[in-house]
Amino acid sequence: MFDNIIPMFRGFPPQQCGLLGFCSPQYVVETNGNVYPCDFYVLDKYVCGNVLTNTFDQIRESKAMTDFLREDKRMSVLCHDCSFRKMCYGNCKRMNITMFDDEGCGYKEFLEFAHSSMKDIARNITMKG
Repeated sequence: MFDNIIPMFRGFPPQQCGLLGFCSPQYVVETNGNVYPCDFYVLDKYVCGNVLTNTFDQIRESKAMTDFLREDKRMSVLCHDCSFRKMCYGNCKRMNITMFDDEGCGYKEFLEFAHSSMKDIARNITMKG
């Protein structure tokens, strides 16, 4: 989480799907070759294919993957006026059920506490490249 939030204070987009605010394929491969869209959704309903019989193009374009990516996610009423909304965009559909509800948000509580320190760290990082 720190590896994503601190660079965000420097204008870099997050790499963690939970901080993008939407789901993207993560291609979780189980030992039998079955592929799932996300490590939180390794469920029969979400089998997108199998690496032994399908190409990754077929897996990405499968009905299970398409349905997973199009599923709605719950948004808390707390998100509407949150000063950190652009840091998590309401999180991914799995994390937004574990990190907050309509009465409290773990991300907001953490960022209210740590955002000034994290901004200072981000300002002091020397970018090499």
